[in-house]
Amino acid sequence: MSSLIIGKNGMLGEALYKRIGGVATTSRDFDLRGDPKDLPEAELVYIVAAMSKFRDCELNPDSWAINVDGPIRVAHHFKNSFIVYISSEAAEWGRTAYGIQKAHAELGLLAVCGYERLAIFRPCKIVPSMLNMLCRDLDRIGKERLCGVHRFR
Repeated sequence: MSSLIIGKNGMLGEALYKRIGGVATTSRDFDLRGDPKDLPEAELVYIVAAMSKFRDCELNPDSWAINVDGPIRVAHHFKNSFIVYISSEAAEWGRTAYGIQKAHAELGLLAVCGYERLAIFRPCKIVPSMLNMLCRDLDRIGKERLCGVHRFR
């Protein structure tokens, strides 16, 4: 099964790549504001990339394009792939621009993918001590095509 990880720059993306391999993009390879047509084909796509700093999401006009439009555009491109979207528990309480953007991305992805080919993963704040468990769960969700919302606390 071919896997693609979009967002290897961050701590979680790098750890996930070390665990599952496949192909991974950095922000130099692919920007979520861009067209995903040049991305390699994959049966399983992990969307890890995001603008994740709360303050940046409040102040940067590109945050919506990166956190909402980008993941939805990727899902449109990978019409036959299973998508694992790394969201945030902030999507549940949505009092910040980041939380609101994650919630909108989830809804947009659900509209594109339906329930059959989408897993939404909502971790709490990611710290190095939990990376192994997070990656183990993400690997299982992708391999077993476990649709729905998955929380990690």
